[in-house]
Order: sequence, then structure tokens, then C-alpha cells
Amino acid sequence: MLKVIIKYPLWYDTFHDRGYEVVRQSKDYDFTWVGTETRDYNYDVKPGGDVQYNAFFIMRWLDGIEEAKAGGGWIDALGYYSEFLR
Repeated sequence: MLKVIIKYPLWYDTFHDRGYEVVRQSKDYDFTWVGTETRDYNYDVKPGGDVQYNAFFIMRWLDGIEEAKAGGGWIDALGYYSEFLR
């Protein structure tokens, strides 16, 4: 049996502008995964970052649309500063 996952990026406020129909698509797919594309505010390439709480918010929001379908997320560490990465 084939299971299909739709992976949503961290574009909560612009999903509709980018062609996502989140409510319909979440029903159509077996699982949803969510991007946690937060950025460090001190990252040189793209200054400004994104609030880390957005990753939690979008995961909870999508899980509320189709309960128990949010199977996970992925972490994009690009632009993240940490002493551990030095």
C-alpha cells in the first residue's frame, strides 16, 4: 500500500499566494509534514530570521485541520548559528 505525504513549508500567511489549498490538500493526503525553517536573526546571508515559535504554531495548526495526520517535520539548519556548529 502506498502512503503519500505532503510537506508544507513555513509559509503560513502566504500559503494561498503560493498555490496551497491547505484544508483540501490535508484531507487528500495520508500525512502532512511541516517545515521548521526558522532562521537565526544574526545570519549574514538573510538577515532578520524568522521567529522560532512559528515552527511550533504551524505544526499545531496543520494537525488541527486533519487530526493525527501531522506525521512530523524537518529541520532546516541553514542560517542557524550555534556554538556546537563551530
